Amino acid sequence: MREPARFLREPKIINVGAKHFYDDLKSQGADTVHVDWRPPAGGDREMADLLDKLKKL
Repeated sequence: MREPARFLREPKIINVGAKHFYDDLKSQGADTVHVDWRPPAGGDREMADLLDKLKKL
């Protein structure tokens, strides 16, 4: 049985958050991009709720 073509292509990787994962992937020649994402308000739920209320004003 033949493998589907999707398994014959090199993976394209989107790394979100931890840049050291991106750096490791790049050093191994992976086709990857990095998105510098962090949770809103640094992960502080109460602060995120307050910011959400401000957006609605």
